[in-house]
Amino acid sequence: MSADSADITSALRESEERYRGLSEASFEAIFLSEKGVCLAQNLTAEKMFGYSTDEAVGRMGTEWIVPEDRELVMQHMMAGDEDPYNVTALRKDGSTFPCEIQAKMIVQGGQPVRVTALRDVTRSTALEAQLRKAQKLEAVGLLAGGVAHDFNNILQAIQGYVELALLEVESGSRVEADLREIKIGADRASTLTRQLLTFSRGQLLTPQVIDPNEQIQGLLNLLRRVIGEDIDVAFTTGESVGSVRIDPGQFEQILMNLCLNSRDAMPRGGVINVRTADVVLDAAFVEANSWAREGRYVLLRVSDPGDGMDEATLERILEPFFTTKDMGQGTGLGLSTVYGIIEQQAGLLHIESTVGEGTCVSIYLPAVDRDDREQPAGGDETVVGGTETLLLVEDDDSVREIARRVLVEAGYTVHVATDGDDAVRRFGSFAGSIDLTLLDLVMPNMGGQETAAELQKTNPGLKVLYMSGYSMDGQHGTLEPGEEGPLLQKPYETKVLLKKVRALLNERD
Repeated sequence: MSADSADITSALRESEERYRGLSEASFEAIFLSEKGVCLAQNLTAEKMFGYSTDEAVGRMGTEWIVPEDRELVMQHMMAGDEDPYNVTALRKDGSTFPCEIQAKMIVQGGQPVRVTALRDVTRSTALEAQLRKAQKLEAVGLLAGGVAHDFNNILQAIQGYVELALLEVESGSRVEADLREIKIGADRASTLTRQLLTFSRGQLLTPQVIDPNEQIQGLLNLLRRVIGEDIDVAFTTGESVGSVRIDPGQFEQILMNLCLNSRDAMPRGGVINVRTADVVLDAAFVEANSWAREGRYVLLRVSDPGDGMDEATLERILEPFFTTKDMGQGTGLGLSTVYGIIEQQAGLLHIESTVGEGTCVSIYLPAVDRDDREQPAGGDETVVGGTETLLLVEDDDSVREIARRVLVEAGYTVHVATDGDDAVRRFGSFAGSIDLTLLDLVMPNMGGQETAAELQKTNPGLKVLYMSGYSMDGQHGTLEPGEEGPLLQKPYETKVLLKKVRALLNERD
């Protein structure tokens, strides 16, 4: 052999080894085939599908695809299509997984050969499904928040007029009883609205640093009374469980909703298991669970051996108003409310369920380092009025009239404006006499914060009380960070309005 021939042979061998190295290092399963028959495969293909090279060579390539997708593969092969497409792959052991296929014709040894690459897209498919579900829930949440905003104004008018009417009717009369029933109905509607706002991340919150174990212990007796005698609640506390930052009422709402769902899934009785633990989700866990995020969490897990749910039910279980209960037995807002709360806390929610075997709901709340739990506030103060002058800016006629009447009857002088533009136009004539401005936070054209900024150009020391039945970020609606003024959540009781106004007026600059 001549020196030139030896050099060429060496170069070819080196090129082949380099190609084989690249092929074996690929994360994709790569096959060489001729007329659909496998000629060779890389190591990734062997691991992905379970066939050794000796077993793979000579087989039709469609054997790696489920029967119902084989015709699609043949169509792409006949057309010489090089664009990627998705099918369901079939392993040697019979298990399946979603994969993406892309193929290209090359010439090897003077013969046309097809190079086919298959990529396991299990994780990306799960992430896409998770994204679609999140987008769907976000759209429903925006709708729910908008409905709740308008509904809260209606409820504010109903509750306000009922409270005023109760002051005028004879105690113990039939009319008083009827009015109190109306108030009870409005309160129930208000509860549903709060649940909608929780789902849409629009509820106004007062988050605190709490000990989950203490909260659960304090609720156990109430839970057992509500759930019934044929069902017990077993609580297992983790060692040295950390603190979490959350609205205490919302934490109790989570636990109550989950336990009531478990009760309804156990018509023959049983035990609901509640457990807490400190957990750290690392990169390996996140890689195996597409719903997870890395971090340190406090785990709250509620499980039951009840009826369980099928896959179709699990797909919809977080949707507002979707319920598996009989007509009149549930609103379908329980788990969607829990989901909304967890989203507000940047937490995680994972549900596992099997028909006939039960359900396990795992909630991961971000752990906080410092335990600086707030002390509860003192008792209610006596509600009193005053003689100061107020500016009330509210775009809803009924809500504005109710607030005006309550404030006037408490002794205040009240100027009213129908919206932000109206307030700015009229403010100059009485700016110096205004002690406090009450502003609806969400108004057309000019919102509450923008209106306040305009008014404070004329009167820099002007005090402001915002009012809103909806909050875009779960805290203070459209208020900018660092400018969270006092806020009154609708629907409010008249005594709460008077208390807030009096407290602000009593503050010293």
